[in-house]
Amino acid sequence: MKVRTEEEQDLVDLEDNVCHVPVKNPGSVDSDVKKKINVLLQAYISRQQPRTHSLISDMNYIQQNAGRLARYIFEIAVRRGWAVAASHAHRLSKVTPLVYFIGTIRTLLSSIRGVCLFDV
Repeated sequence: MKVRTEEEQDLVDLEDNVCHVPVKNPGSVDSDVKKKINVLLQAYISRQQPRTHSLISDMNYIQQNAGRLARYIFEIAVRRGWAVAASHAHRLSKVTPLVYFIGTIRTLLSSIRGVCLFDV
């Protein structure tokens, strides 16, 4: 994953509008990639979509790996004895698989809204 020039403005917009946790940026090339992943992960949690096509592709990659990342953060916190961080990471790791069903539930509810289940 790398930061492309056409993505920079979209990343800045996402960072300003979506990121509740501050994103550190020391200024190296590797930190730009870390910043991009951090911003895209926070955008995924906030259910925001980027506008740039390459960022949309990278967002799909983040979506596929968000659950693994949350479980990994949980394991690190448990091994280091950080109880509060482990609790938050555990909650986050339980929630990430449920995000896949949000669109499905909305579609299902909108399709059965007009159907009466009982004869009156």
